[in-house]
Amino acid sequence: MKSFVISIVAVLILFLGVILNSLYVRNICERLEDDINDIEGIFSSEKVDEVIRLWDENKFLISLSVPHKQTDDVEKNLILLKEKTKILNPIDFYETKALLLNSVNELSNHGAISADNIF
Repeated sequence: MKSFVISIVAVLILFLGVILNSLYVRNICERLEDDINDIEGIFSSEKVDEVIRLWDENKFLISLSVPHKQTDDVEKNLILLKEKTKILNPIDFYETKALLLNSVNELSNHGAISADNIF
């Protein structure tokens, strides 16, 4: 009976960890999306630096539960967005910003608890 209780507690702890991680990934992705949407134009390099800092602080914990393709896409688009602030081409900048928002959205969806992620 003791082993059954211990195994139930272990499974509950595992489920709790998965749920907390999912909430953490979703929270960070929402913060990233808000900060990216606050970037107004090609002269907002300091705002881009803030987004990069937020990503760098949290990418390790996110990468523990999300495939590296999603995290690599976000990182690649962040680097491209930083470079686009130096080139000063608004069309490329806004295109890269849209790609970054899309990759963060995919990251959020992939880290969420849903039937699509289970099956």
